[in-house]
Amino acid sequence: MAESPEPAGSETPQRTLFQDLAKRSVFTDLSVFDTDYIPARIFVRREFDPIIRFYFDALKFSLQQTMIVVGPSGSGKTLACRYYAAEARRYADKQRIPFGSAYVNCREIAAPYVFWQLLLRQLDKPAPKGLSITDLLTRLAEALSGRRHVVIILDELEKLFASLGGERANDILYSLARLRANRDLNTSISPICISNSAHLPNQLDGPVRSSLNAANLAIGPYDANDLAGILSDRAAAGLKRGAWGQPAVNYVAAKTAQHNSDARFAIRLLRNAACELEAAQGRSLAQGHVDVAFQKTRREMEIEVLQRLSTNQFLVLLALACKARATPGQFIGLHQVYKDVYPAVCEQHGWRPLVYSQFLSIVNGTLQSYDLVSSVLERRRMGGYVRLVEPNFSPADVIRVARSRFQV
Repeated sequence: MAESPEPAGSETPQRTLFQDLAKRSVFTDLSVFDTDYIPARIFVRREFDPIIRFYFDALKFSLQQTMIVVGPSGSGKTLACRYYAAEARRYADKQRIPFGSAYVNCREIAAPYVFWQLLLRQLDKPAPKGLSITDLLTRLAEALSGRRHVVIILDELEKLFASLGGERANDILYSLARLRANRDLNTSISPICISNSAHLPNQLDGPVRSSLNAANLAIGPYDANDLAGILSDRAAAGLKRGAWGQPAVNYVAAKTAQHNSDARFAIRLLRNAACELEAAQGRSLAQGHVDVAFQKTRREMEIEVLQRLSTNQFLVLLALACKARATPGQFIGLHQVYKDVYPAVCEQHGWRPLVYSQFLSIVNGTLQSYDLVSSVLERRRMGGYVRLVEPNFSPADVIRVARSRFQV
């Protein structure tokens, strides 16, 4: 049966709705504000020069090497490594160099075989389920055969140690480092290990450290000028002309630099401020839109970080949150939390407590890298020191996420 024609001059409600939204929207491309977006060009920092040299040595000399890149969240580590990998592939194609690269986010790894399966998929050689790790390594060797050099980016490597434990995580790195020699490959395999934790090199055992022979690169945080340059590029690519100006972008950069210098926070803040502008049907981004969006962005990012923490990491944070809620002062004693609060929190949620050294490693490593806490040593009057932490999170939000996470 034929559809009834619409009356002349009429429009469907849907068409009117989307036309009106297109007129009101201040965005031209929302994808440029995504976390995984890789721009056509990136903000260049001299600190990235060793990463460029790493890829050059791989292409020019087929040098098997390893680089450990550490730095605070949102300092451009992952973006730089992935961006220059794409540049290296383009150069290799022009020079007819058989070069490949792969990217693995270690946050997704729940078991050793998952790591090898994910790596094979990144190399366009997916493996069926049910294979042993030995079989997966054989398939990986076959996938690498014929390539002169492969760079493997291991992002958030500290998550591999948190989820699998030190022994199994080191086993994966050792197998990767020794694959060329053990399988008699002509392919050079160079991992780039990215981490928010400056303590990552200390988690590598002796054989792994020797096999990787890694160079360490520390990346510092962005300053306000750096962030303004990044945000200007994103605004030009994603917002309509006239919807933004440099003073507003500079204000977003300055507020982020005062807060945490995280480029991802700055980009999210700019997007949320533009949403506030659109909702208010304003003409151009102003400080008021940024101020309103700031608290929303801070809460969004904090909740996302809490949800990414492993169970052990989250329980440590939950113990700190319980203590902070009951403590009127600015600082809380870490050993007291471990002794009086942490065991009860673990027991409540059916989890085995960590020993103090592991507890302390999470506080000084993961939680500080996410800017959730600040750790200080205070001298005692009677001699010695006591370790204190200053919470940089909302205890209420942590407890709220705990109820959802543990369904209590």
